[in-house]
Amino acid sequence: MNHPFRKTAPYFSLCALAAVSTSQADVVFSDGFETGGTTLVDRNPDTVNFGTAVWISDGGGSTATIVDEGGNSVMELVNNGTDAFAVETSETLLFGQMKFDARFTAAAIDPTKNPNFRVAPGPSISLNDFRSGISLGAGGLSLNTWGEVVVVFNASDSTISYGESSEYSVAADTIDIWVNGELVTDDVSRESSNGDLDTFGFKVFDGVVGMIFQVDDLELNSSITVGSPPSPPSLTYTPVGVIESSVNPGNVTQTIEITLSNETFTADVVSGGHLYAGNVPSGLNAHFTRVSNTRVSLSFTGTADSHTTDDTISDLSVTFTDSAFTGADASAVTDSVK
Repeated sequence: MNHPFRKTAPYFSLCALAAVSTSQADVVFSDGFETGGTTLVDRNPDTVNFGTAVWISDGGGSTATIVDEGGNSVMELVNNGTDAFAVETSETLLFGQMKFDARFTAAAIDPTKNPNFRVAPGPSISLNDFRSGISLGAGGLSLNTWGEVVVVFNASDSTISYGESSEYSVAADTIDIWVNGELVTDDVSRESSNGDLDTFGFKVFDGVVGMIFQVDDLELNSSITVGSPPSPPSLTYTPVGVIESSVNPGNVTQTIEITLSNETFTADVVSGGHLYAGNVPSGLNAHFTRVSNTRVSLSFTGTADSHTTDDTISDLSVTFTDSAFTGADASAVTDSVK
């Protein structure tokens, strides 16, 4: 689908851009740990769609930093004692899901202790409201192997059904935990009913000192999507317009954010030239920046040679090639040619 490049002084606009889908609009924040350096605490997640969100800690002896794993940034927690690391949000939720990829890379110093950590929402950094987590072996999770974890939480006073045919449910004031598509923990009761939840993260304990685990692609969603067939990969483009400088010089100062759902970009999506813009007005240059493994931004430099009302165009396009995606199939991604 092509974009018109329209001029009605004093702005340019890119029209016919895809609207944000319902599932994307329900994402409160997402974090691929691609921005903000190597320090976790006091850092904001890569993308925050509602309110504010920041990483906090309860100040124990463990450490959490952002490390490089084969060109991909991940959060790594080294257990040196009881500690919690979580994202505190200004938006409170009664129900939803927290999804992330996890990997144990080192076992506990005590070989009798199975590597495990609590993964839960809560009304504070203590994360003591819902006391459940995942262990090595859950859902086939093995050492040094990535797995997908989804925590479904319900702090409301009634049962919530979810899944493709509502075949699953999470009772009032309980959580369910899924690992690699398998329901491994069902209806774990809340310790106390403290209302809405505003803190979402991880807690470790003295008994598993020496354990190291990593987290990537953390996402908090106010909808429950686990238990249903995965949505096809898709790209969304926002905003629907970019504003020309008010003095009408023909340059564009805004950027277009391109967000990928249910897939990830390769590390060299931009540096390897795996996407390009077509039919850019003469005098302007398109520049892409990889913001994270699910987001690319498009900006423009230069000055359009012609920028009167009559210079509207309708064939500005963006194209992603197979090598832009980890699945190596651009045809499977909706709006990979836009």
